[in-house]
Amino acid sequence: MIPSVEQPGAQEHEQTQASADGREYTGKGNGAAARGSPGVEPGRSGAGIGGRARAGANGSKVSHEPRVGEIVSIRASDEEPEPVDWVWPGRFPKEMLTLLGGEGGLSKSHVGLALACIQSRGGEWPYSSGRASIGSTLIISAEDHAKFTIIPRIIANGGDRDLIHIITGIILPGRTARDPFTLDEGARRALEHAIAAAKFGDVKLIILDPITSYMGAGVNTWNNAQVRSILDPFGDMAERLNVAVIAITHVAKNKGNTGKNRFIDSVAFVNSARVAYHVEESGHAEKGVTMTATKDNILPKRLPPLTYHPESTTFKNKAGKEIEAPRIIWDAPVNEHPVVNKTPRLNLWGEAREMLQEMLRDGDQPAKNIYAEAERRGISPATLERAKRGLATSYKNKELPGAPWYWRLDPHIRDDDVVVTRTTSS
Repeated sequence: MIPSVEQPGAQEHEQTQASADGREYTGKGNGAAARGSPGVEPGRSGAGIGGRARAGANGSKVSHEPRVGEIVSIRASDEEPEPVDWVWPGRFPKEMLTLLGGEGGLSKSHVGLALACIQSRGGEWPYSSGRASIGSTLIISAEDHAKFTIIPRIIANGGDRDLIHIITGIILPGRTARDPFTLDEGARRALEHAIAAAKFGDVKLIILDPITSYMGAGVNTWNNAQVRSILDPFGDMAERLNVAVIAITHVAKNKGNTGKNRFIDSVAFVNSARVAYHVEESGHAEKGVTMTATKDNILPKRLPPLTYHPESTTFKNKAGKEIEAPRIIWDAPVNEHPVVNKTPRLNLWGEAREMLQEMLRDGDQPAKNIYAEAERRGISPATLERAKRGLATSYKNKELPGAPWYWRLDPHIRDDDVVVTRTTSS
């Protein structure tokens, strides 16, 4: 009979394996037993759920308490319901994130500044929506220069500059140099401390422009979990401080997307917001912009989309130098929501060009008539403008105040240049 020979390291291997499996090692050498198989009911082996038992130095059994998370909850009966608190009643709520997205050049950032200016002077909100309570605004902008863009626009919109603060960075503990501001935990805590300590006065509004510039290093803006890990704590901070947060962002150029799918990066940006507005060129004014709610679960129903346009103004600084800057003019509200065509159409651009050719072939047409017909056919203003390029021109009588805009076919375009072939599905 061949004697049993203990392999080098076998004891150590079996003891290590037993510990990894949550079992108690009890023997030595080859074939040594390990009690407490994984099939034993949790809690009966002394390890507990997720716990582990092992042999101590004197052979006694040492039990470790399980490490588990704690569920946080509130009982519905412990909380009293509250009405939504608003900065602009029915439009921009406090304690929540509002997303404002659109293509470049549509004055999204300017709208945020215009709201800050109304807030700063306790002015009337557009459309007879009530009067603002005077308060401060924090502007966190990565795209506009304070001296050349933001401050001139504040002046043009009649804002109180003492109540509008432009955040330019953060000095972290142990450092003397200024770092860029982000929404990570350290900067968020510093911001909350400053607001709670009334460093900026009574803050009512925070504007992030664009929000994707402040997500912090290493955050993938297409990753839902990573985006929520930044936005959710910031939203909790806004609720604690009773401030509104407006985040500016961009939309995809693919006009085939609708609703919240128009916004770029992770859908978590829209999901974290309680209200989201999509900004696009208006079909109701030659150079106007329409702001339509695409996520409105807390907004009062049947509110019309907002419409506005920038208007140039001039003023002189303290040195007497003339400065030109735009201000926001709020137009009459749109009575009907834009037509939403739910049937896929493969060549809206081609349809728009055909429509223009039909309408303008026999003569010039008022721009408002063309926009109205495009809306009736489910063609967006942006698509209509793209279709217009190289096909039609616009004009108005500049000597006549309030003269309407007209469109006409470009006289340099031949008839065979504007023939459009429809794209059909196979």
